[in-house]
Amino acid sequence: MAEQLVSIIIPVYNAERTLQRALDSAFSQTYPFKEIIVIDGASVDRSNSIIEANKTLIAYFVSEKDSGVYSAINKGIDKAKGDWIYILGADDFLADKTVLEKVIQNISPENKLIFGNVKNEHVQHRLVPTLHISEFGKTLYWKNSLHQQAAFYHRSLFNDFRFDEKLKVLADYDFHLALLAQKISTKKINQVIAHCEASGLSKQFGWPLYKEELSIKSKRLSLLLYFVNIPFVMMKFLRKKLF
Repeated sequence: MAEQLVSIIIPVYNAERTLQRALDSAFSQTYPFKEIIVIDGASVDRSNSIIEANKTLIAYFVSEKDSGVYSAINKGIDKAKGDWIYILGADDFLADKTVLEKVIQNISPENKLIFGNVKNEHVQHRLVPTLHISEFGKTLYWKNSLHQQAAFYHRSLFNDFRFDEKLKVLADYDFHLALLAQKISTKKINQVIAHCEASGLSKQFGWPLYKEELSIKSKRLSLLLYFVNIPFVMMKFLRKKLF
């Protein structure tokens, strides 16, 4: 198999505290066939200065207003040249310098999605695990069991798809349910892919998060599964608020 180019897309907005760490984790990868794409949503902090200082190692960069993180990711996908696409949050970082190398070793022609696990950093809720064990299968009917920062997507998955920019937090979940319905071939590896900040919007467990989850499920699941999910999602919301 020819060498596989990996596009690492980093969406940024006011991430001066963590951006250099995210960039360094991408730059330091031992696998040589990679490109770093940085999409900034018109940050007003020092993010652009940090990007400017690293521009010789960045394949593409733009800073302009957008409608949120999924708008930035979509812009990155449009510019990506890689055979595989990986999305790294600006407040996250790859677990070690051999992550890409280990993932590429597991590539086979039939697989369109390769995924591992994620370690959560700065956990603020006792129901959030330190280690997120990703799963791709029927567990997705109930929760977003595949962490986006654990996933490497084959470029072909984006031939006719972009993330829904109307969704604020769970557009990756929407994508994963669509992929499950397509019955794509996947491979799970026993590897921590990234360390991820666990204090963001998706870990604050407000009702808008669960409202968005139900909206996605109404579109992606069968009518029966959707109706069964309504009380299940309500119970998840109450459990997270009570505990």
